[in-house]
Amino acid sequence: MNPSLGSYYYDAGSQVTITASPAQGYVFDRWELEGQVAGTSPTITVLMDKPHSLVAVFKQQKAPPMDIITVVRAMDYKSIYYRACLKCDYIKLTGSTPEAPPAVYVGGKLYLAVIDMDGKTIYFGRLDSIGSGNVVWQRVSGYTPSRPALATDSSRLYLVVRGGDNRIYTLLLLGSGGLSTSAGAWIKISGSTLSQIALAQILP
Repeated sequence: MNPSLGSYYYDAGSQVTITASPAQGYVFDRWELEGQVAGTSPTITVLMDKPHSLVAVFKQQKAPPMDIITVVRAMDYKSIYYRACLKCDYIKLTGSTPEAPPAVYVGGKLYLAVIDMDGKTIYFGRLDSIGSGNVVWQRVSGYTPSRPALATDSSRLYLVVRGGDNRIYTLLLLGSGGLSTSAGAWIKISGSTLSQIALAQILP
């Protein structure tokens, strides 16, 4: 709240503007002035023609429905969008990539791997809250000339890429939120490829 919760004195006839800021997991619902609904915008202005009692009412934010998560690259060949169900609207994610991004959903978080718009730099991202568009991105060491791939066994995440020598490399992603790559190193896998790599799930 701005100003914060409490009692205040103002000059008679002045106008006071108050803004409600919901805590995480809640959304603003309405203002109640002397017990009556006075507005649904988070900001309200009150004329101080007499003593007033103003209450901000919040409600718990409902988690969006989920049945299948779809992640796409937009028609502008750089923007990334996702939706959490077949009937949901697409939400734009922070970041960009020239290729369709691989994604996995583990532990209530959506993880993505992309190549940068330079066509070679690798980034790994984490979306902490379905319904949000703010991805935490971290650059991964190394380069790849094509779309990377992600695989999971529900507890670990693996990044697999085609190297500049057309050999296949994998990196075990460890650490807080799965975003730290300092605990692992690239491992060369037998075989080679001239195309993109696709992975699904690693069975225990």
